[in-house]
Amino acid sequence: DAPTQDVHRTVRLLNRAAFGPRPGDVAAVDAMGHEAWLDRQFAMTDGEDMRLQAQLYRLDVLRVDGMELHDFPEDVMVRQLNQAAILRATYSGNQLFERMVDFWSNHFNIYARKGLAAYRKARDDREVIRAHALGSFPDMLRASAQSPAMLAYLDNQFSDKSAPNENYARELMEL
Repeated sequence: DAPTQDVHRTVRLLNRAAFGPRPGDVAAVDAMGHEAWLDRQFAMTDGEDMRLQAQLYRLDVLRVDGMELHDFPEDVMVRQLNQAAILRATYSGNQLFERMVDFWSNHFNIYARKGLAAYRKARDDREVIRAHALGSFPDMLRASAQSPAMLAYLDNQFSDKSAPNENYARELMEL
């Protein structure tokens, strides 16, 4: 009966700290132990493995930056952003990091179909969310407050001294 409990604990850990168990994950985590697996997840700094990098490289939204992305239809950009998230959630060895990227992306949400957000979101993901996913909240908050994607999404270009835009402040209060 004890091994069954361990499997359930491992599955629960992988469901909460990762995107669920992949084939072989339960046995691997059981063999190394939960604490060792978590330590390894926190210590991972080597980025994506070569196979995942090759799949991500095919996505223009991750390779091309700035105004050059405007050559691509918005639908393509949104689809590629979603593909990148799914590829990383599925194939990344750093599951805890990817889970936290997903968590913070939902909290600092930028709707990709508003204005030019589809073209700015990849940079925001890279420089705000992914750069601070396991770091300090104040650092992420500062990066988000200065993100061109977030500022445009919340219409801060219409803010001025006489009529300040309060969208970002409202969003922060919700956090």
